[in-house]
Amino acid sequence: MFRLLILLLFCVSLVKSSAQSVFDTLHRVAREPVDIQLTFDMRELMKNLDEEPWLKTDLVLVSQPGDTLRAPVKVRARGNSRKNICSPPPLKLKIKKNLLASVGLDTAYNDFKLVMQCKDAKSFPDYLYREYMAYRLYSMLTDYSFKVHLVNLTIIDSEDPDRVLERKGFIIENEEQLAARLGGFIRERPVKYADPLEDQCYLRFCLFQYMIGNTDWALGNTHNVKMVERPKMGDVLLVPYDFDYSGFVHTPYAVPDERLPIQSVKQRYYKGMHPEEELLAAEVAYWKEKMPAMRSFLTDFPHLDNRHRKEILKYFDNFEKIINKPKRIRRLVR
Repeated sequence: MFRLLILLLFCVSLVKSSAQSVFDTLHRVAREPVDIQLTFDMRELMKNLDEEPWLKTDLVLVSQPGDTLRAPVKVRARGNSRKNICSPPPLKLKIKKNLLASVGLDTAYNDFKLVMQCKDAKSFPDYLYREYMAYRLYSMLTDYSFKVHLVNLTIIDSEDPDRVLERKGFIIENEEQLAARLGGFIRERPVKYADPLEDQCYLRFCLFQYMIGNTDWALGNTHNVKMVERPKMGDVLLVPYDFDYSGFVHTPYAVPDERLPIQSVKQRYYKGMHPEEELLAAEVAYWKEKMPAMRSFLTDFPHLDNRHRKEILKYFDNFEKIINKPKRIRRLVR
């Protein structure tokens, strides 16, 4: 079923005490971006977007030159707005549990999300990279974040092999694995009040959303927010995702909620926690320590073109001026 088991074997050997997930396998040992090829019926995928049926597909993954993984997997469309805007839409991949067990991998987390550039236009790979960079920025601030891994994706139409799509993308850590890593479980029902939220995590979440100019989230219906409940700690962690409507990413289709007092996603608007002075002072100090590393990441990221790099650095600079002015940041969160 697999042509080569090299990828799986050396990943399992890395941590013999516990089985590794598919995402762990990729994220720990594969180059970035990793090359992935999927072959499935594109027409069947696009005509059933609402039902989101699983389709059989052949996956070919090249982790390193010469290390190739081949496996039958399932794929389906996913997402909300992007499912109707992007072609093809974001995908979800699932691998059979018995297949993972046969090579010593964790069977608990056998699926993961795949985000792709939305369209084939020249600038859309850069929007994809900008969203990936937003995930990475948050992971530089906290472990309470999704891990991501860049991919170069090739999609082949099984019904028309001459139809081939090349896309930039990234895969996202399975949400149940995220919750287990953080010592909790995904809470499906929203919180009615902020009391159970871990204060530092909540404030960091809010400041990050403000930094990237993202208002496309809500606690009331857990829109673009995963809540990780930790019974032993007696609290709930907030983990953001989906940043394509942020000012930092600034996709052509992104518009702010008409109920907000802003005209563009580039305009920052603070939503969320109003912290006590002591907590705010400690958090601002923490951010100031992290800003140089985040700037270096944005400056050195190798895949972004110069126009997009200048745009996000300017946007980042604007936030840095705010975080460095105590009176301004206090007014912001009141």
